[in-house]
Amino acid sequence: MLSAVKGYKAIITMSDKMSLEKKYILNSMGAECIRTPADAPFNTPESHIGVAYRLNKEIETSRFLDQYSDDSNALVNYDETAEELWNDLDGKVDYVVMTTGTGGTITGIARKFKERNPNIKIVGVDPVGSQMAMPKSLNEKKYAFKVEGIGYDFVPKNLDQNSVDIWYKCEDKDSFIMARRLIREEGLLVGGSAGSAVWAAIEVAKTLPEDKRVCVIICDGIRNYMSKFISDDWMIENEYYKESDVEKSNDDLKFNRVFGVDLKISDLIENLKLIPSKFVDDTQTIEDAIKIMKDNNLDYIPIIGKQDHHLIGYTSIEYITQKLIVGYLKSVDNVKRVNSTEFKILSGDEYINRLSRAFVNKHFVCVNYNENIFTLFPKHFIDFMKNKK
Repeated sequence: MLSAVKGYKAIITMSDKMSLEKKYILNSMGAECIRTPADAPFNTPESHIGVAYRLNKEIETSRFLDQYSDDSNALVNYDETAEELWNDLDGKVDYVVMTTGTGGTITGIARKFKERNPNIKIVGVDPVGSQMAMPKSLNEKKYAFKVEGIGYDFVPKNLDQNSVDIWYKCEDKDSFIMARRLIREEGLLVGGSAGSAVWAAIEVAKTLPEDKRVCVIICDGIRNYMSKFISDDWMIENEYYKESDVEKSNDDLKFNRVFGVDLKISDLIENLKLIPSKFVDDTQTIEDAIKIMKDNNLDYIPIIGKQDHHLIGYTSIEYITQKLIVGYLKSVDNVKRVNSTEFKILSGDEYINRLSRAFVNKHFVCVNYNENIFTLFPKHFIDFMKNKK
């Protein structure tokens, strides 16, 4: 926003797990967005931080804002956010519950509030899979959490862990279900991290006498998640809801009325006589992947472990081209450097409505069937429907 007003050129590095809405909004304000692998550790050249550091070194007139380490982050929350909050509460608060991203908000507020009243308890909320909570034993469970804007695989400089009295670890499912409750029951158009904060605040409140005051800070809005957790389809595909928990749509009812049977994805594969996907193994190069895709007119290709034939991920012409253009890899590099784990995998034995739901949010779906990998696109579903009619 500042760059749009001032006429600066803005380059934003962001991981693949971030919603497309964020990219589109930034693009609309004139920013260039560079997507990086969601599973790239923070200290690798491929991460959003690693790419930003490299660009800063290469562009002489650039300034790397680095919200993780810039002292202004915690300071502005100490001087501004904390003062505003303290005045709004008249200093009458016992517990303050906040999620933790760069650490600037929780550190700034905690320091100010502790100065005013050392008895106030600061509660930090960290996603399960993140590495920011204390003690470290809380972080033993590791997986790629989907809630955005909070949690990292490192502890940012701006996070003063000692300023936090109590840590709560929140599962993705609890975050998204609580966020949807806030939207539906309170009319608050919040994001997923808001669900994390309110879930933890309720857990805290359960342990307290009635006269204690709990303040929870919500830092995220719904704008960036219109295609994600507010969608029943997305929640089902990510296994946060069971399909039976959601009323079937008119399309589902029509589907059942027309065919009268529960068709499976394997029926589609057999009916269309699809062949297993071409693939590139994890010992090959980016150049090899490009050649295979061009020779077979493919936009996407799976990456398979050469030894165990395990599906590692996917890559695409678009993804590779973007990474080559920004210059942090070369065509002779190993294909794993352009691996994306942001794909949907289903079994051929699953019902076909799972496939139709997946296409709501995915350009393609990976299917395991008869010990082979098939890459299915919306066109396949449409062709299958035509054949059945």
